[in-house]
Amino acid sequence: MMTVPPALIAGISRLVQAAGLVALAYLLGRFRDAGTLIYLGGGIGSGQLRLVALAGAWGFLLGSSVAMVPWFSGLVRHGVWRWSAGILGTAASCLALALLAGYGFIALLSSGPGYEKVSAPAGEHTLLINNRSFLLLGTHVVYEQQHGPVYVLRDTVLTDDGYDPFGTGAFSVQWGRDSATISYAVQSPVEEGDAAPRDGRAVIPFGPG
Repeated sequence: MMTVPPALIAGISRLVQAAGLVALAYLLGRFRDAGTLIYLGGGIGSGQLRLVALAGAWGFLLGSSVAMVPWFSGLVRHGVWRWSAGILGTAASCLALALLAGYGFIALLSSGPGYEKVSAPAGEHTLLINNRSFLLLGTHVVYEQQHGPVYVLRDTVLTDDGYDPFGTGAFSVQWGRDSATISYAVQSPVEEGDAAPRDGRAVIPFGPG
């Protein structure tokens, strides 16, 4: 009766776990690109969950490599060929780890670390503003809460020079029956300590329900 080496079982198990976490990160990104954001509170949203999933996947992939490369090279008996098999397995593992790290770096750049959550006085509507600014491009995506941690895209607000008026509190919200009007500063104040003029306007329509 043939027995499966423990190293192979451990390596495959970790590889499957890594693949599952990569799939989770991919789905979170796809859902966010399609307009659905997961936000758990405390600054933890889809972007941060993707990073955690990819970090875990990288660790599992590293563990799989540590377990499987020696097993793979051990399949070859001849000294030179065994050494070559070890080099080949190590190179393939390093390439996979580098590609996953690159994917994680891209996810980090698009993670959108800033969140501002505002609710109507009676709590019937809640908006979540996600800061996705990059360098001089100020991009702020407005979502409306649907159910629990699920938020749906409603609009995108742009500001100058990557300025974040929402993180600095330079905005206000007027709540209506069918929409909310956000007034915000488009650019930072000229003098430090001055209040930035709130020249920007965005009307956010509420979704059904």
